[in-house]
Amino acid sequence: MQKGWISSAEQIESYVEELKKTGRKLLTNYYLDAEKLQALIKERGISYDYKEGKYLNLLCREEGFLRLYFYIAAFDGFNVEESNEIVVCDLFSREENEELEKIMEKLDACYFHQYACFEKWRAKCPKQLLESASQEVAFGYEKDQEAINLIFEIFDKYTDYLPRKCDIAMFLKDKKFINIYAKEDDRLLGCLIYSQRGKEYTIEFYYVRPEERGKRISYLLHDHYYQKYAKDERGGKFVSWINTNNLKSILIHQRYNYQKLELKKYTYLRDANISLHK
Repeated sequence: MQKGWISSAEQIESYVEELKKTGRKLLTNYYLDAEKLQALIKERGISYDYKEGKYLNLLCREEGFLRLYFYIAAFDGFNVEESNEIVVCDLFSREENEELEKIMEKLDACYFHQYACFEKWRAKCPKQLLESASQEVAFGYEKDQEAINLIFEIFDKYTDYLPRKCDIAMFLKDKKFINIYAKEDDRLLGCLIYSQRGKEYTIEFYYVRPEERGKRISYLLHDHYYQKYAKDERGGKFVSWINTNNLKSILIHQRYNYQKLELKKYTYLRDANISLHK
């Protein structure tokens, strides 16, 4: 077993190439982009353990917890080292299958538990409900600092990919905002944050302030979003990941012709200071 700190992207690539030489199918949940990877390496934010011919685990520093990425060539001997911090691991799958079940079993054996499940939804031609905006509200498109601050108060840091405070500039580079304000006092009522990659538009975050809920502001935000892009001549697709327990969000998206896809994200979590030698 080899352990330590990742000092370069090439080091990860080297271990992965060694695992590929086993000739077995390599299973992974790794999806760090190059910029985030370099930032973590620079601050010594990725520890690893590598078992030759078996697996590579990477524990990456997030805001108040560690995120586990893995490459698995063989399940026998798979282990996630003890930690005095919470560890989160995401699994993506289009369907329940033997490989997914095996990974879940191994995480269970390392005292992880399923924390949440998300499903991917998509609309090719969103239905526009054409909610009429009250004369008392206005829209804005700036990267409003209050809107940014609120995502850290409203969303779950373990499941919703909140950026670390030190990475906020990196996070904002490819994000666009639709903010809704009360005209009377310029009070922020809600926000929809999205990204665009080619022809695909993804809702990253959207919310209505708790005290403003029940006033159809969610629909105003969605309608404004689709009025802006649904007629895109390039034939855009609209994507949202929704927690399976968030029935209100599911109903809102269904009203806009979103269809549930097969892809799911399972978030597993292990509490801090769990002993593996119980």
